[in-house]
Amino acid sequence: ATWDIVIRIIDIRYDAYDNIYHEKEQRKTSMGFENMTIREYAFEGINNSSRIKTRLDKSWNGSLYQNGTLWTYVYDHYTDQLVALNMQTADAYDGWVDVERDLYYYDSNGNLSEDIFSLWHADNGFMPNSKKTYAYNSSSQLKNSTSYGYDYQVNDWRSEQRSVFHYNENGNNDRELIQWGGASGWANLEKVKRSYDDSNKLTNATYFYWQGSDWVKNGVENFNYNNQGSLKLSTWKSFLNGQLNVGTRFRYFYHSGAERLVNNASEAISPVSATSSVIVYPNPSNGNFTVNLDNKPVLNLEIYNSRGEKVLEQ
Repeated sequence: ATWDIVIRIIDIRYDAYDNIYHEKEQRKTSMGFENMTIREYAFEGINNSSRIKTRLDKSWNGSLYQNGTLWTYVYDHYTDQLVALNMQTADAYDGWVDVERDLYYYDSNGNLSEDIFSLWHADNGFMPNSKKTYAYNSSSQLKNSTSYGYDYQVNDWRSEQRSVFHYNENGNNDRELIQWGGASGWANLEKVKRSYDDSNKLTNATYFYWQGSDWVKNGVENFNYNNQGSLKLSTWKSFLNGQLNVGTRFRYFYHSGAERLVNNASEAISPVSATSSVIVYPNPSNGNFTVNLDNKPVLNLEIYNSRGEKVLEQ
């Protein structure tokens, strides 16, 4: 298994205030690199600083970039805290249609306490879909976060999953326990162990999933930094029955005269032989991905998740 498949490249541009205002993403195909998306950011100055106002995503249709998704950020006038994030998509008439909205609430210490996510329905406007609540320790470190789904049968929130965080003596998050359920108690689902160097930089994270009676290693993520302390390489490797299954790594490149990220590239380990031109991207994914077979005939296709569970066969 070697790192020889480039999945994508992202080029990054900055404005005069060092804000990222433009990201161009390309992916590798059998014909070379082709355009995918452009992300454009607009900022507004507050108290001699800049905060993001909008983000516009455009998709390449083969000949030009078309408007796709628009995010609008809304801030509290007095605290400058983000209180709402609205997402819209472009319609056929170059207008914008509401899709979803996040509302943010804070405690007396200025910590985020609740995030409510709603979806737009033509007949009823924004309707609650899910939310997260956050609790903190005396040092304002995140102690736990709980996810809820909205149950319209009872018109109330239903707890679904939570994360419990632990910190080492240097204040670094070294352990995270993820559980599901809540109605009749919490059951183990996943856990993460993190390690740091003497500069308190994250060096690796090991992921486990609960197999009914014991923890099984699921994957390992490693991080490497350059001499300026900026992230140079992050590598993800997933395991199946203790053996390396697939992996993804991201390489980060910086401007030679300033420590600013200018582009990053993602690559993958493919579990297939080097002679079979099969590319899967993105990997890992959120469930939406592309399998590029390079016009090779395929008799059977099986897709497994990072736990080794088959999720698709055709």
